[in-house]
Amino acid sequence: LENLDQFENTGGTIQIEKSKLSALINSAGTFNNAASITIGSMSTFGVSGIENHATFNNTGSGYLNIDGVGGQAIFNQTGSFVNIGSIKLGSKSSVGLFGIYNNGGFEHNAGSLLIDHASQAGIYNKAGTFDNVAMITIGSLFNPGMYGIQNQSVFANNTGAVINIDRSTISGLLNESGSFQNNASINIGST
Repeated sequence: LENLDQFENTGGTIQIEKSKLSALINSAGTFNNAASITIGSMSTFGVSGIENHATFNNTGSGYLNIDGVGGQAIFNQTGSFVNIGSIKLGSKSSVGLFGIYNNGGFEHNAGSLLIDHASQAGIYNKAGTFDNVAMITIGSLFNPGMYGIQNQSVFANNTGAVINIDRSTISGLLNESGSFQNNASINIGST
């Protein structure tokens, strides 16, 4: 599925299996999800579950469930990705190297973000800005990789937010370079 303009998933269900590269590509315009998108629930495939180059909004009633990916569940290449709904990555099978690979602007403003089954990091903030004001749970079910969060850019855990990281094999949080600002709660290794 590729969007080049305006895509509204308001009451439908989208299920994508067996894609060679990225299952859902938002190349231009705006993609608003207010319903259910399930990617890779039956088979392993491709490089990315969702690849965003523009504006992707997962609204309060939006639900994203991604499994079975070879590279990363969500690749926010250059755009803006905003979540106030529910995102579940790797709850059944591998999401490749990363749960989220961010080079753009990623905002987790409300709702839930659960990440499991990555091999390198639950969240890899390579060159973008990552703002969290809600709850992020990494590694609650399965190993999220070597790092729960690997930051090389600008990451802010803002007032009222909570980050829970468990089961990473090397470090819960690696601030490799860049800026990591914590004004809330980070819990590592509670389970």
